[in-house]
Amino acid sequence: MKRRHIHLAFALGSILFGALTAFEALQLVRAHRVNDAILNADSEQLNTSMSQARFAYAATLAKEGNYDPAVSAFKELVQSDDQGLKHAALFNLGNMHLHEALLRGPQDETRWLPMIEFAKQSYRNLLREDPAAWDARYNLEYALRLAPELE
Repeated sequence: MKRRHIHLAFALGSILFGALTAFEALQLVRAHRVNDAILNADSEQLNTSMSQARFAYAATLAKEGNYDPAVSAFKELVQSDDQGLKHAALFNLGNMHLHEALLRGPQDETRWLPMIEFAKQSYRNLLREDPAAWDARYNLEYALRLAPELE
């Protein structure tokens, strides 16, 4: 009787660890798919079902200086259900607007002030959802110094 219990415990343990191994293997396959989608994140091969690939594509556009397509891509990600991705998209959207305003400078008032206002709005939207986003808080303060708001 004792031997049967030991064998049963061993069999249950083996099944449990086998199931955990299968689960981890599935997670690894998913991670490889996401990594492949991020590596191939260009407009022709973009896998729109993977939000991480869309984020990588938007970040690539922003890094290359393609302002309008990057803003559109980040705005699509703001509608995402993934809160972490949504927060990162809001932060990057604010950074893009602020960077564009700083590139244009105060001499181009038709674009400079609206870009700063868009940046402030993005940072505020992020801080409403995640008050602990200190980078957004710092950037909002910087944007407020550039274009103070009158009461």
